[in-house]
Amino acid sequence: MTGLLVARLIWGLLLVTRPDSVGTAAGAPASPTASRVVRVLGMRHVLQALLTRFMPRLTVRRWGSAADALHAATCLALAAVDRRWRRAATLDALAAATWCVTTARRPRQIVR
Repeated sequence: MTGLLVARLIWGLLLVTRPDSVGTAAGAPASPTASRVVRVLGMRHVLQALLTRFMPRLTVRRWGSAADALHAATCLALAAVDRRWRRAATLDALAAATWCVTTARRPRQIVR
């Protein structure tokens, strides 16, 4: 398992197990809805890491990168329209964009 996949898996597990701590640290409003959203996003990261690990195909990597790009775009849209979520959404957009770029830049490592 590459360092990138391990990092994504750990990040996802952190979001799933500590959604309130991560959300509060990022500046998200404290609410049950925010906790659920953070948990779902964490599950996506865990699933993406596992799929990429056990189905190491270029198409899996590309779809994962596309999911990260879409996630970054939706976070920027949220930041633009909701002041309460601006800080957390901007930080999450930066993280998603980083995942997108790092995932897209390593496609040759997984082609079989």
